Amino acid sequence: MVEGLMQGEVFCHSGHIGYINSLDIDSTDHQLLLCGGSDSAISIWDVDVDRSDIQTTPLCKLDMKIGHDYGLSKVQWWPFDQSMFFTGSFDFTVKVWDSSELDVVYSFDFENKVYNFDVNRHDENGLIAVGLSTPLIRLVDLRSVGSIQTLKGHHSGSVLSVKWSPTNSNVLASAGSDGTVRIWDIRQANQQLASLDLLRTNLKQSLTDPEFRKAHRAVSNGLAWNYSGSELLSLGLDNKARVWSELDDGGVNKSINFGPLFQDRRQQTMDPCVSLESHHDKPVVFLPSDTGDILKCSLEDGKLIQRLVPPGKEARHNRQASFIARGSEINQYFSSACDGSIIRWFYDD
Repeated sequence: MVEGLMQGEVFCHSGHIGYINSLDIDSTDHQLLLCGGSDSAISIWDVDVDRSDIQTTPLCKLDMKIGHDYGLSKVQWWPFDQSMFFTGSFDFTVKVWDSSELDVVYSFDFENKVYNFDVNRHDENGLIAVGLSTPLIRLVDLRSVGSIQTLKGHHSGSVLSVKWSPTNSNVLASAGSDGTVRIWDIRQANQQLASLDLLRTNLKQSLTDPEFRKAHRAVSNGLAWNYSGSELLSLGLDNKARVWSELDDGGVNKSINFGPLFQDRRQQTMDPCVSLESHHDKPVVFLPSDTGDILKCSLEDGKLIQRLVPPGKEARHNRQASFIARGSEINQYFSSACDGSIIRWFYDD
């Protein structure tokens, strides 16, 4: 396990025009980096190259307006191999792609903008949770190629982040612009397990009426589970990152303070990245901040471990839009920025 300092280098200067909103690396070979941009383009890059080489040409690219009419909000590889990938867009669609032919296999059409989606890594039928510009969450799957369930609970606005539990295929977390974070069990008739309450800091019964429970005092726009699925991290436009435990018992705010450096002011998805178990002795979280920095913090006590500053003279104001781990065997990370650049992060030798 590595506990040293990290440094960043430019992987590519201009992968897209404007924001690269989402990144994902395939979970089989950990070699193919999938990118989706606000320019509606899709690109795939080979990350198994010399660290010193700045990339200029992706393996393949679908230019603007070919796959989607508007910007992409999320991209994700099929969790089981490299045969397919998924894209979500503000053009109201989630599309399934054949990665070898770069053809659309199927398009799920919604009546609202797609802010986020997550493919269930435990379900080979392709169960997908979709967060929309409404308070509803739609569940669709590849087997029936249609909507199989709707989760209702967020009061108003949009659902900005959805995340399946890494250990329970039936449990889903969602974060909304109404400031609520909700835990769902899709098997149950009353599907909502919990609406997290920032005022509940122990296992005593929450005194807040269920209708008024909030995880954040402003929009909640990011989620990440720890690798055991026992805790959930949420981000909000109140400039707070909160860690939640006891999720089977209504959820408890652990009151961990990540300090004043974290800033989150944009109403768009900003999922944090929790380190993989093989990368650190103790769990670490990476928090992309509106300052352009990425804050590497302890998930146990919120202590700042390192402030990651992207390379380049304009980096201070170049907000990082996405941050992901390459894979359990390779201790590298990638981030994308509002200028279309991609940064590779690694540990000093």
